[in-house]
Amino acid sequence: MKVGPTGRVLEVKVVGEAPEMYQESIQKALSQWQFQPGTVQGKPAVFVMQVKITFVGSHDQSAKVGKGQGITFEPSSTITRSLFPELTQKLDDHRKAGRRFHQPKPWEMPSPEYPQYMRDMQAEGTVWVAFIVNESGRAESIHVLGKCPQPLQESIGKAVAGGYWEPLLVDGKPHACPVAGQMTFRLQRQYYPVP
Repeated sequence: MKVGPTGRVLEVKVVGEAPEMYQESIQKALSQWQFQPGTVQGKPAVFVMQVKITFVGSHDQSAKVGKGQGITFEPSSTITRSLFPELTQKLDDHRKAGRRFHQPKPWEMPSPEYPQYMRDMQAEGTVWVAFIVNESGRAESIHVLGKCPQPLQESIGKAVAGGYWEPLLVDGKPHACPVAGQMTFRLQRQYYPVP
């Protein structure tokens, strides 16, 4: 990262084996960091620094900071924070205020259709799907992240938009909530949610 004289991050470069689908998320998250400005001879200056980012499959919803080990992010939390920062911050504030949460649950989730004309395409893989479950239990602001042919992205988005959720409850009242999870598609033209 390049940190400017005001303490704002001016530039982020991802170096190493970061999965492509995470690189944008990393850049968005780090570009929002704020530092106490560094100085040279008492005057604010530009500094270059590094931070190690590790993605893990745990269910911890917060970043873990370990001395000498960098920062470890849980992927779904990182993705939702990057795509929906204002909503995520609002929910964090509610948690800090001690409000009661009842997590959202899917009621009905249609399976995406594998387009017939793609039956011979060697399309197989796993993508992240991130969206907001609104107060009515419907999905909105849907993002499909990862390498996936456009027709399959559209099919996944249509299926997610057609689902119904029990919305997040904060102190018993419905509240919008960001959600992210993985979906795997196979050559058998079927989709499997990843547990």
